[in-house]
Amino acid sequence: MLKSMLQNQRRKGRCHSVYHRNQGTTCVEFAIVGTVFFLLIFAVMDFAMMSYVKLTMQNAVREAARYAVTGRTNLDPEDSGNREAAVLQKLIDSSQGLFDRVTSTDDIKVTNSSGNPVTGYGGPGQVVVINIRCQWPILNPFMTAVIRGNNYQFTVAATMKNESF
Repeated sequence: MLKSMLQNQRRKGRCHSVYHRNQGTTCVEFAIVGTVFFLLIFAVMDFAMMSYVKLTMQNAVREAARYAVTGRTNLDPEDSGNREAAVLQKLIDSSQGLFDRVTSTDDIKVTNSSGNPVTGYGGPGQVVVINIRCQWPILNPFMTAVIRGNNYQFTVAATMKNESF
């Protein structure tokens, strides 16, 4: 009986030490798998944010172009009848607060259908193209392998024909 008790004690001791060794292995495995898992999750989040920002800015430039073709100036912050300021204000209002984070007024280019610069968003009946160059910072450092640099750069544009105003 004493012999069987000693054998049981030895088995318990061996099982106990094997259990602790497996805990260390589990921690190492989780560290490896967890790192890859979280990098993938953060990459998906980066792609989702980049898509959201691009779609929001595309919508903003489309809304600004729709406003510009009417020739209205009622959104001019200074009430001076400045059409360019009114269209810029419409663009800022439609961008859901992203305009200042992704671009500046220097990155807005207004051209005709041939690519020649247009002043004041063109005249009645003229086709106008509004291009905006934007960039969004990438948060995941491993995304730079997919997208060069630390910023996702994109261009949004809208083309419309001015109404007779």
